[in-house]
This record gives sequence, structure tokens and C-alpha cells, in this order.
Amino acid sequence: MHYLQKKILDKLIYAKELPFSKLRPAGIESNHFAYHLKQLIRQKLVEKTPQGYRLGTSGLAYIDRLSMKTLEPRPQPKIITMLEITDGQGRTVLYQRRTQPYLGLIGRPTGKVHLGETISQAAQREAAEKLGLNQRLG
Repeated sequence: MHYLQKKILDKLIYAKELPFSKLRPAGIESNHFAYHLKQLIRQKLVEKTPQGYRLGTSGLAYIDRLSMKTLEPRPQPKIITMLEITDGQGRTVLYQRRTQPYLGLIGRPTGKVHLGETISQAAQREAAEKLGLNQRLG
């Protein structure tokens, strides 16, 4: 995938929808950028809306398989962790999702188990990534 297409997807991971002007990186000619945007639309990864552009159904499924650090597809099992963390008064910690496909939704912190990780290691990593908790969960 072309680096401009990755940049477009990367911006749309963190937004529900963006206008052309917010998607186009500085210093990139409009026609060059528009070509790559059209390629993503043709592949049904991105769709045009009256307000701009958003990830399409295929785009949401595609980004679900990506590493958020490298934007490269990575092999991973389809096992997830769901953390239930409570305080001393029995209140459950909830998390507002910062990325697509569930951007803005609130729920328990969840994440995929990476290849080679135990479920416990995945839960520890997710707690650190999503909540900033670096102590051992028990």
C-alpha cells in the first residue's frame, strides 16, 4: 500500500469523518493526494460523505487487523482480553475508545491477544496502553 494511502487510513482511525483539507498532508499536491484517496474509495476502504470522508465497512475490517504502531497487517489470533477493573468501592473502570472501528464508544478496556502472548500478558499490555496502568493486575 502506498504511504499516502497509509497516512489517510491513519488519520481516519482516529476520526469518525474528515474533510479533504484535513486528510491531505502538507506539501502534497492535491491531484496526487486525490489519486490515492480515489484508490482507497475504489477498494471500499474509504467512503465519501457529504461532510468529507470516513472509513468504509471494508476499511473498518481492514484496520482491525493492523498494528496501530506500524499500520502493517499482523498475524494475530482472534482472542481478546476484556478487563474488569474495580476500585475499593466496587465501581468499574470504563474506557472511551480512541480509535476506529469503535471510536468514541464507552465500555470495558479490551484488546486482541498478540501472537505469542499469553492472555495474562495481553491483559497487562492493554491495561498499560489504554489506561496507563503499569502495575501487575491480579
